[in-house]
Amino acid sequence: MEGIYTTSRGVKITLTDRFEVREDPAIEAGFTSQGIEIYFFNESFEEYPEDKDLTVPEFLKDLAEINGEDPESIKEEDGLYYFEYMYDTGKKLDAYVVTAYKHNDGFLIANFITANADAIAYKEHIMKWAKSVEYVGAEEVAK
Repeated sequence: MEGIYTTSRGVKITLTDRFEVREDPAIEAGFTSQGIEIYFFNESFEEYPEDKDLTVPEFLKDLAEINGEDPESIKEEDGLYYFEYMYDTGKKLDAYVVTAYKHNDGFLIANFITANADAIAYKEHIMKWAKSVEYVGAEEVAK
């Protein structure tokens, strides 16, 4: 069963009811379920004024490059821009799908994380979930 989750910091996403909200002051929002974790970070234009004129693909290219990934690895699916990479934790290999959403005050970055062995099985779900993301901001939630 699917449901819409809205966090106290204004991140909305449609996920299955198997997800739990993960509260952590270091992140904008977090959701976990068996085999997958989703973490959101907000980069404000106040903090990074140079990003204000960037498009989502340009922002993701910069983000990929900062993280040591090929900036030309950005993909697009139905208007959703993202890149993928692997991260070796020392115990296992994790697969990341990273997306971004531009809003009035900055960019919301989403990291969808699975074990590398599960990446293909989760890809279709990740794309569906990523396309459902909306950032309304904490001010809107407080109303």
